[in-house]
Amino acid sequence: MRRFKGDSLKIKAYKKIKNMILLRDLVQGEKIFEKDLAETMQMSRTPVREALLILEQENLVENQNRLGFVVRRLQSDEVTDYYNMREVLDAYAAPLIAANITDDEIQALENNVAEATAYSDSDDHRNLVLYDTHFHELLYKAAHSKNFFRAMSSLNDIACLLRATASRKPDGMQEALTGHKKIVDTLKTRDAGKLKEIMIDHLRGAAKRNEAYLELLG
Repeated sequence: MRRFKGDSLKIKAYKKIKNMILLRDLVQGEKIFEKDLAETMQMSRTPVREALLILEQENLVENQNRLGFVVRRLQSDEVTDYYNMREVLDAYAAPLIAANITDDEIQALENNVAEATAYSDSDDHRNLVLYDTHFHELLYKAAHSKNFFRAMSSLNDIACLLRATASRKPDGMQEALTGHKKIVDTLKTRDAGKLKEIMIDHLRGAAKRNEAYLELLG
């Protein structure tokens, strides 16, 4: 199917604005100025508005009539549901990952931690969140279960938002990296029980860094 220029601009605007939201360049509750975004991306306001309509369907922005579009605030029950679901899914995945992960996949995870550590030294939150997200993507792919990976992918947006928030807590990314290192070390032993314990502990640590979700809800 032929892709028209207008469609390409809409997709470009969609990806750009979505990344700005997920990485907290635009924070929850913040008004979105279509004109400013259009000028920054060197396009008309039409593809920007079309992108915002897609993001509204994805529950990342909301139209508040006279105020226009704003970044939607997560509700506390959404965040609680997310962590509860993640705990169940991580517990399910741990034995699959321990049984199915390859040496190359372990090496990829180890490389991710090493590269992320370099960004940690420079306090580069944006890249740290990207590496954090990629670490979990690599980890969950190692379960070699399409259905499980599909379930985890459905939580990607809220996961990225929460990682971006937790990373800004004092020592937040250092704690996350320590958890990743423990996961990699445990994977080398293929100990499913220990891996489950480490993954759940890592998840609960992330929840604690978002304590009371005040930064999200305030």
